[in-house]
Amino acid sequence: MRFTRSLFQTGLPIYKQVTKVLYAKPIKEGTNAIVRRSIGTPELRQLSPFLLLDHFEKTPANAFFPDHPHSGIETVTRVLDGTILHEDFLGSRGQIGQGDIQVMTAGRGIMHAEVPQPGASGLQLWVDLPKSMKEVDPGYRTIRAGNVQYDVVENTAGSHKYWTKLNEISTVDESITKANTIFWEYEITSCGNGPAPSSSSSTRKGDSPAMAQIETQDIPANWNTVVYIMEGTVDPSSSSLLDQEISHVGPYNLLVYNFNSQGPSRVKLTFDPTQERIRFAVLAGEPLDQEIHRNIFFVQTSKEQLSLRKTQFRKKTDGFAQARDWKSHFMQERESNDRWCIYFAQVATKGYFLNYVQDIGYFQRQSRPVITEFFVNSRSATSLFPIIMLKLYSGHRL
Repeated sequence: MRFTRSLFQTGLPIYKQVTKVLYAKPIKEGTNAIVRRSIGTPELRQLSPFLLLDHFEKTPANAFFPDHPHSGIETVTRVLDGTILHEDFLGSRGQIGQGDIQVMTAGRGIMHAEVPQPGASGLQLWVDLPKSMKEVDPGYRTIRAGNVQYDVVENTAGSHKYWTKLNEISTVDESITKANTIFWEYEITSCGNGPAPSSSSSTRKGDSPAMAQIETQDIPANWNTVVYIMEGTVDPSSSSLLDQEISHVGPYNLLVYNFNSQGPSRVKLTFDPTQERIRFAVLAGEPLDQEIHRNIFFVQTSKEQLSLRKTQFRKKTDGFAQARDWKSHFMQERESNDRWCIYFAQVATKGYFLNYVQDIGYFQRQSRPVITEFFVNSRSATSLFPIIMLKLYSGHRL
């Protein structure tokens, strides 16, 4: 930890201007999971080197991301609360907890599964790999919470004290991704009223709270920059190129900043320090001089390379050769539960259920909520078997 008296640099800085504000709407992803996606949408397909930004929070108990492939990218997962289990075809199994960061380099190909535990929250960022690194071997790097460099400073606005914490996850001097990126996470916490540093800055009861400002360190020229707000509200109106005034920008909003070629520049935000907590991430990256051709999981620099990668995955060759006989333990356990569910379905309903769905294949393709609802409401099922079914589909062992 570096405890400093100021997070801010002196001089005459250039400030970036907001060009767009995007609201991250909730979308379904994986199995029973909901994420808020701000990059990787029709409104903002990508912003090189960033390909996708998802925010997940309060993950439900039955949500997970089953076995799936990646290639040509890196994923950065920042856990804000809870834990996430993961496994891949390299034999890696483990978990990341609150404050941890995991960087997965997909390279020429990887298969993995992710299972957020109930209540887990975090951010996942997809970063494009430079063309020269698209064929590197896949791998993982985990940065534990205790190894994340951070700065803390106590500030005062009027008579109100607040703490500002800056987690320096990825920096200009030490990027955690192959592409050059910045990932700064700010957390501003109210400390309540205290003695003012001077009589001139004190406020009387009933006055509007004194507003505070925060500005980042320098971001290199020509780097794309965004700010994603997770908690609280901020006001970027003094640094905006938009026709309409923007203020009180709240959670799940992405601020997209202008492309500044004049030299290093900064992000500046105004905020009410009496808010209980404000939390936002500043992401910046050096654009990659390469084409982007992508589908859901693969990102290459030409249509031919993308088509080749899809063929390699389908045939389980080259980078996906290890996926031929691999299945995560998460999926093995769920398939085992599914087989028991089919058996109990036949016994509990005395064949009625199979007539209803016509074939077992149809049964296996249905979502768990639909199946469990059928068993709870089915007149032909006994009172015992719906309970067994619900336990099995919730991941419980008998």
